[in-house]
Amino acid sequence: MSPVRVYLDTRRANRDGLYPLKLRITLPDGILLFSLNRYIAENQFVRNQVVRHDERIQLNHMIREVVNKAEDLLSQQNNWTRAKMKNALLLGELKRKALVKDGFQRKTDNAGRPKTLSTYKYTLSTIGRYCNVNLLTYDDVTHDWLKGFVKFLGGCSINTQSIHLRNIRAVFNEAINAGDIPQGLYSFRGFKIKSEKTLKRNLTLEELTTLRDFPCEPLHEKYRDIFMLIFYLIGINMVDLCGLKRLRNGRVEYRRSKTGTLFSIKVEPEAMAIMEKYKGKDFLVDIMDGRKDYNSYVKKINKVLKAIGPVEYVKEERGKTRITSRMIAHREPLFPELSTYWARHTWASLAAELEIPKETISAALGHSSGSVTDIYINFNRKKIDEANRKVLDYVKKGAEK
Repeated sequence: MSPVRVYLDTRRANRDGLYPLKLRITLPDGILLFSLNRYIAENQFVRNQVVRHDERIQLNHMIREVVNKAEDLLSQQNNWTRAKMKNALLLGELKRKALVKDGFQRKTDNAGRPKTLSTYKYTLSTIGRYCNVNLLTYDDVTHDWLKGFVKFLGGCSINTQSIHLRNIRAVFNEAINAGDIPQGLYSFRGFKIKSEKTLKRNLTLEELTTLRDFPCEPLHEKYRDIFMLIFYLIGINMVDLCGLKRLRNGRVEYRRSKTGTLFSIKVEPEAMAIMEKYKGKDFLVDIMDGRKDYNSYVKKINKVLKAIGPVEYVKEERGKTRITSRMIAHREPLFPELSTYWARHTWASLAAELEIPKETISAALGHSSGSVTDIYINFNRKKIDEANRKVLDYVKKGAEK
């Protein structure tokens, strides 16, 4: 039997039910197993060949190259150890064939927070619109590739571009640390990732009360109310709001999914009224009733918030031989850029107008994290409660003027 062969390691499948192709080399000091960073189904590897796979030609060509490379190294000397052989393979062309998408897969597999998972998936799908992500290797991602990718992202904000580039850079760093690619393939050396200060996304006192009291269309009213609930709960994130199941001594208590920071917020009458109006079966609010994923609701509420405003229905007739008509809605959105994030920014902005201490605002928003902050928030719970009530009274009085 040849000392070099490629096999499918079927001991454990990845999240997609696929198995890794590996190189097996018999050496004087034992067996070296070397991952090729390619994953296929069990029935797609027959007699050392990839079959019934969209990329079978490329994969079989890679297998031949890998085996030839290892055999060439063995022919050069006969005192190879596993460590020396592994280093030789890492320094050679073999590992340069590692796929970028596999690096992203590792990132998503290890993502501890839903937001982290979604951002890496978003970046990978964006890369897929720019090039064939199934064939993209680390050595393909050169300075020129990065410049072309930035040009492709031209319609996105600078900060969105920055997120994608930083995600790619993180995947490169992890691939180097894991030994998947040599340091010489690090493409971000000397490449500047631009960023810009995020524009403030907040409503003024007058704008907030206008939104709160606006006579929405019935289908839009609930989304507006949920926005106000987020505001009344000091800018709670949608993922955390969706997960609330019960009150504890008149408070909502949870750990923020993004940072792990402990929150304990007193439910003021304004917030309680909305919770009672949209009471859920298994959760405090019925957002997740009949839903498995909160992301679809986030997209919907942000779309509706941007559309809230005066609307006029106009009859439109169409057709040449057979005239039909339908009612078309012409809208004048109050705040065309509005999203759920604005509630959090608005609370902070109004708190600052009231000259609430920055430390209290920061603690209320949970800008810090860790056990020290948990103690700090518990210690200052009364201050945060008073700050929130002060902000809500400010809004109430503003509407009465």
